[in-house]
Amino acid sequence: SIIVDVIDLPDFNVGADTAICFNEMIIISVPGFGTDEIDSVNWYSKVSGNQLIANSAEYTYAVTAKDTLIAEVFNVNRCVNYDSIIVDVIDLPVFDIGQDTAVCFNELLTVSVPGAGSDEIDSVNWYSKVSGNQLIANSADYTYSVISKDTLIAEVFNVSRCVNYDSIIVDVIDLPVFDIGPDTAV
Repeated sequence: SIIVDVIDLPDFNVGADTAICFNEMIIISVPGFGTDEIDSVNWYSKVSGNQLIANSAEYTYAVTAKDTLIAEVFNVNRCVNYDSIIVDVIDLPVFDIGQDTAVCFNELLTVSVPGAGSDEIDSVNWYSKVSGNQLIANSADYTYSVISKDTLIAEVFNVSRCVNYDSIIVDVIDLPVFDIGPDTAV
């Protein structure tokens, strides 16, 4: 008679499918790496068909396109099992606050993010590059009196809390300097 031992496959789960903002990182891991149950892990991309990394319990993925990431897991007996996770990409908000501009000293300037309040654009914060400070929070528009050159930065979030930025350089046109002469009596 022959005795046959059935060796269990590695038991693991890489997590639920998810969606991540464009260009953000996600770390996917196989718990229990280095034990008898999980001896080695290789990671593959379904989209490219390529191996991403060999013999690593985790993989850090910079999300630029939807992909299915596959974990190939071996136990110490070289039995293999697979699990996968679909990682979808959430697009960043798309907007344009306009071209760089120059305005006269102390003139009012209003900059705006078109489409604010939509699914594409949920909230807007404004910053000054010169001061490094936040100028106003959660406002689609920012109006101010221009007294010096600055770069205004719009920080825009969509409803998924993905963030994107645009900026505009605002230069100052000096007021004309003139002298009409001394006062005279007529």
